[in-house]
Amino acid sequence: MYMHIIRTFLLAAVTLLVMASCLGEAEGSSVNGFSQVDKEVVYANQEKSYIAFAAYGDNWKIEKTGGDDWCTLSSYTGKGGYLYAIWATCQMNRTGKYRSAEFKLQSQTDEGVYVQFNVYQYACRHDGSFGNAALVKTITGDDGSLIELTYDSQARPSTVKLSKDGQLLRSLAYRFNDADSTLTVVSNTSSQPLYGNYQGGYQLGNRLASPTDTLSFDIQYDTYAFSAFTLRERHGDGSYDACSMSFKNQKFTADEEHVADSMKIQRYVPGEQANTLKMKLEYLEVDNRYQSVDVNQLLLGIERCNPYHLVATYRYSRNSKVIKTASMANGSYTVDAERNADNSVKTLRVTDPDKHTITYTFAY
Repeated sequence: MYMHIIRTFLLAAVTLLVMASCLGEAEGSSVNGFSQVDKEVVYANQEKSYIAFAAYGDNWKIEKTGGDDWCTLSSYTGKGGYLYAIWATCQMNRTGKYRSAEFKLQSQTDEGVYVQFNVYQYACRHDGSFGNAALVKTITGDDGSLIELTYDSQARPSTVKLSKDGQLLRSLAYRFNDADSTLTVVSNTSSQPLYGNYQGGYQLGNRLASPTDTLSFDIQYDTYAFSAFTLRERHGDGSYDACSMSFKNQKFTADEEHVADSMKIQRYVPGEQANTLKMKLEYLEVDNRYQSVDVNQLLLGIERCNPYHLVATYRYSRNSKVIKTASMANGSYTVDAERNADNSVKTLRVTDPDKHTITYTFAY
């Protein structure tokens, strides 16, 4: 995370330095002014961000002019003739709404020389859930399935464990290193840890990898009216699991709702024919962002539940609403959900094409 911000600092520095040099300003110049303030929109659980600007002329100060005190800066005063990159420390956004903190950068000697700027924070976390979404601790199925989850102080997953009748199926241990923006995941299905890098909002790049296993996320754009995403997990034995989703006329900014109109799920084991399910999707009027996990990943049962998907390692993989029906050529999966007072899912009932129903109960 910090490395991402530092890289952004450097890009801003080059731009602002060119601006300052073209203007020919230096400390003590008789001309006061500021460049545009460069910044980024932060996620609901993002702790660090930045502002960057060039100041030429005399000394400057920054004043808070609006918004609550959720955003504080590492410096509020400075000298002219310099390029500044200043840390912005943000509190968790638990309001469930997009919010703004307003500031005024101005000359200390001439009140008429100033720049007003805002720092904005999304309503949603890096995983697509709302900043006030309840953190799921356990999911218990009446078929003997159990999912256990823990989180760090920024609502990022720490551990994910899936078991059935007391037998461990999958386990993931996440370690986010904010000093160098790297993510390490220890998986019980990989002989060595998987490594990757993340960007602003703790969004993983398009790949996690070990010498034997790979998790990849591919984005395909046809036009602005069509998008498709594929999450593929390849294992050292040559097997893989993949989930592809297709979207039409959807928006993918952090707080926008998006739902796929179709989904294809594949499982391949060497020496066997790939198992492929193609589904048309319809949705309940139940928002899937009020709890930390993506409940749609329980559609096929715990044996086919991908833990990376479950905690939305890539937020685009989380549909914003709960699936109602997933229709295939030979039948349909149907889903019903009961909610808590805070709109998080309380129970989820999934009925497969053979009319077998599993009820999952969520504990927070």
